Amino acid sequence: MTVTAMLPWERIARAYVAGATLRVLDTLAGDPPEEEGWSAKALAEALEMPLTTASYHLRQLRERGLIVQTGERRASRGGVYQAFYRPAREGDDG
Repeated sequence: MTVTAMLPWERIARAYVAGATLRVLDTLAGDPPEEEGWSAKALAEALEMPLTTASYHLRQLRERGLIVQTGERRASRGGVYQAFYRPAREGDDG
């Protein structure tokens, strides 16, 4: 499924989605490696980009309402936190 089939055009245009951000959004529209969705780590690995870059693009997309958080996981040791995301759909809050 393409991103444009899932999101209304006005939200995409409003986001001013740049090249790398669009690559992230297109990847999120694919099959996620985890049941909960895509984590920043999995996205960084899939797109061969630094984790900080993947996190930045996820934050930008979330702030613009183009993706939603679908879950989170905390490791029992060390307080490691992972959030999981998917593209927003019509009817999602945002």
